[in-house]
Amino acid sequence: MKTMVQCALALWLVAPGLAQITVKEPIPQTATVEVNAGSYSVAQGVKRLPEMASVPYLDVSAAVSRDGKTLTLFSVNRSLDQDISTNLRLQGFSAAHTAGVQTLGAASPADGNDEVAPERVKPADGVEAVEPGGWTRAFRHASVTVISLDRE
Repeated sequence: MKTMVQCALALWLVAPGLAQITVKEPIPQTATVEVNAGSYSVAQGVKRLPEMASVPYLDVSAAVSRDGKTLTLFSVNRSLDQDISTNLRLQGFSAAHTAGVQTLGAASPADGNDEVAPERVKPADGVEAVEPGGWTRAFRHASVTVISLDRE
């Protein structure tokens, strides 16, 4: 199943204990993303979400900066116990050979920050190689990842 996703103009993601990933500038242009990583459905759920069909395990949105120089991918892996490996291919955007990556995740989805361990859950910054024809990456289970790609 393929899911078409478009992201909002700006995104602010918050985890338990107020660890956060923020996007520093408004993002005015959305981009289309196709994801095929399986899905699940909820039946007889909680009162505010009693039914949900075809919820993607890996959900990805994309946006291009106002000046057209940066493509940002926002992703969430909803699987509580499975990392999801996928191939990323870009069309219409020639990216530089490296991308900035921020991932927010923890050893357990129940982990959070508190007065004893105020930084137990915090974003991890990194850089990954980007191949012109596409690249493979594993999205950590129960995590949020932001990938920033500069135009070549």
